[in-house]
Amino acid sequence: MNSFFKMPHKCKEARAKYQKKWREENKEKIAIQKKEYHLENQEKISLDGKQYYLKNKEMINLKNKEYKLKNRERLAIKNKEYALKNKEKISIRRKEHYLKNKEKIQKYKKEYNQSPEGIKNHKISGWRLAGIIDEDFSSLYDYLIKETNCMICLKPYTSSRDRCLDHDHSITDEPNVRYICCNRCNVSVVR
Repeated sequence: MNSFFKMPHKCKEARAKYQKKWREENKEKIAIQKKEYHLENQEKISLDGKQYYLKNKEMINLKNKEYKLKNRERLAIKNKEYALKNKEKISIRRKEHYLKNKEKIQKYKKEYNQSPEGIKNHKISGWRLAGIIDEDFSSLYDYLIKETNCMICLKPYTSSRDRCLDHDHSITDEPNVRYICCNRCNVSVVR
């Protein structure tokens, strides 16, 4: 029988003291036993962890969300420091991940770029690159999509690509959108 179970102490404090002393004396032995147990029971431990997560998924996600909200600034600083210290490591990991999942990533990107949200984000990023400034690009995009006629010549749009956002190139610090118009009018408008 293991010496751990032969505790002669009935007093709680004496027993705790004895256990602490025993753990100190047998640190290496305990570490080896833990390692052996984990190696022998890897699948069981993994399965138990997965089952626990599935049972408590909502609670775990809620706790994680709360923790991240409470520690947002500290986590941001920590993540920034890690990113600065490990640029190469992160770059290598990203490349490896991309190469490992290349087809899956390309398929996702293709599907996303063809989805309404992907088309919208692509259009908005194009506007930003072109120097268009607005407080709410999302509502501007929605308005652009709903427009059926050019605001200048009043002709109906021939296609979704025919709609353009005309803006004042001289304004660079505040909203500078002038019209939603067709390609022809956008090119011919006096700048």
